[in-house]
Amino acid sequence: MINQREDFTYRLLMDAGIKKGFRVLDVGCGSGDVTLLTAAIVGDDGEVIGFDTNDAALDIARNAAVERHILNAKFIKAEISMLPQDIGWFDAIVGRRVLMYQSDATHSVKSLLPHLKTNGLVVFQESDSMGSFKNMDLPLHTQAQAWIWDTVAKEDFSKKSHRASGLVLFLLGEVSCIGDNIHNLKLS
Repeated sequence: MINQREDFTYRLLMDAGIKKGFRVLDVGCGSGDVTLLTAAIVGDDGEVIGFDTNDAALDIARNAAVERHILNAKFIKAEISMLPQDIGWFDAIVGRRVLMYQSDATHSVKSLLPHLKTNGLVVFQESDSMGSFKNMDLPLHTQAQAWIWDTVAKEDFSKKSHRASGLVLFLLGEVSCIGDNIHNLKLS
């Protein structure tokens, strides 16, 4: 059974165009939730490689894949800008709550692009506290966002070089949006 958070991520990946047979890279996979969810989407003919810097999280991810008999998901230890040369190319690069911890999100995304096939997808689910509501008087929304960022600030990153940098907005090229959904991202 998929919980609400996983359901949102599932719908995002499906709406973005992740399909059966895709080869997908999951950036900052942590304990593997998005990797395993994506593995179900791409099916047995697809493959998902999740990477993270945290050994304990990777062990949890590997154990979850074994327990759930998921054979098309693999987990490796790597940094965003230092992926193994032989990792290959991907139909899609995905991540959830990753870019917001990067000191330079634009550089992080650009460092991944050599691993993306032509016309590949880049899909990140990030917290956005300054999006389309910034000019509206929504006290409950403002409070909820404050709670989220207080939580992010309190997360233990003492063993990582990452930092909670708040909202990271970046523009690499042209973005066509309808509401909060990005429909076309042209990277330059």
